[in-house]
Amino acid sequence: MASPPEGVEPAVIHAWSAPRSLSTSLMYSFSERDDMDVLDEPLYANFLRVTGVDRPYRQELLSKMVRLEPCLSCLLL
Repeated sequence: MASPPEGVEPAVIHAWSAPRSLSTSLMYSFSERDDMDVLDEPLYANFLRVTGVDRPYRQELLSKMVRLEPCLSCLLL
């Protein structure tokens, strides 16, 4: 992603929605832009790790995700 011009703060867009909505289409349209970064379900891997919920893809997902503890403290403020 390109850096914003000097003196311009980047805009942060949080799009939370119900399952099976158009949010996935919106996410993919934003991800096509060179000036956007997109995170898809950034808290899901931490949910799996903390709860121990079993999913067929659990280990694969956990091995690819960064641990979120430092970021979660920011979200809870």
